[in-house]
Amino acid sequence: MKPTCIGFNTQPYAIIVWHFEKSRSKTICYSEAELQSALARYNTPGDLYYQVPHNVHYFNKVAIPA
Repeated sequence: MKPTCIGFNTQPYAIIVWHFEKSRSKTICYSEAELQSALARYNTPGDLYYQVPHNVHYFNKVAIPA
């Protein structure tokens, strides 16, 4: 599913979908640095996303016409 971006001139770099037992959560990243920072939470004990299964969906960096 492609997100609708409002106020940005590019698509997200990637979206992480976190799969909890009864729900899902999404993290939208606009750069590789943001992606790596968000994925580091998977290995941080005590963090909400610690050891939560997840999928990463990458996007092509394409300008969205105004």
